[in-house]
Amino acid sequence: MPWDPHQYLRFADHRLRPGLELMARIPEISPRSIVDLGCGTGSLTHLLAHRFPDANVVGLDNSQDMLDQTESDSIEWRCENIGAWHPESQMDLIYSNAALHWLVDHDQLFPRLLESLSPGGVLAVQMPNNWREPTHTIPAAILAQPDWTDEVRHILPRDRVQSPVHYQRWLAAADATDLWETTYYQLLPSADRHPVLEWVKGSLLRPVLALLDEDPQALDRFLRACEHEYERAYPRESDGSVVLPFRRLFIVAMKLNG
Repeated sequence: MPWDPHQYLRFADHRLRPGLELMARIPEISPRSIVDLGCGTGSLTHLLAHRFPDANVVGLDNSQDMLDQTESDSIEWRCENIGAWHPESQMDLIYSNAALHWLVDHDQLFPRLLESLSPGGVLAVQMPNNWREPTHTIPAAILAQPDWTDEVRHILPRDRVQSPVHYQRWLAAADATDLWETTYYQLLPSADRHPVLEWVKGSLLRPVLALLDEDPQALDRFLRACEHEYERAYPRESDGSVVLPFRRLFIVAMKLNG
């Protein structure tokens, strides 16, 4: 799935803030090896390298377009499938901000990530948990209509994030696990199209936009339908801005030391 780093970074402050708050909850450890899974353009990877200057830091992402925006001589950037990632040796810190919700089989993924840690290592993850909100249900309902092809109807990602209780169970082997949810009330500025549509164009809708890119008429029909429903679900303020509630799930787990 192609990513547009410029569209994604239109809301850079909103997208980076949860990653900063996740980073602040990482315990005071002294990691020698760090991987940032789904590092994107590397903004948070740089901050990890700054906080842990003695560590070997790897930024890993599926998108070469995103990685092309990175800059650093001290960080190793890799374009790889994060869902298939297996470290050659155990890591001291596995960090992932807004990436693992794209992957399936979390009941297998999270125990595997915990097992990939060295003793005393930390897994720190943040995932959007807004699948049941209009941001997600509106395009899903539009694409469920029978006038779309089967390929288009099934291209939108479906719910992969489970309740915090599930992650507590899957990470039961950890020495300590800290889970919490935060709902951000994000003020999206006025735009030519509805602000929420611009928001999801940079993330959730990327597979749909890529598939419909060669059919401008179908793409325009889809975007107009989404915008119509977003106008109803998220009324604009007098200046054209929109307040978007957005919930995120945070997980920090430390592996047993020894």
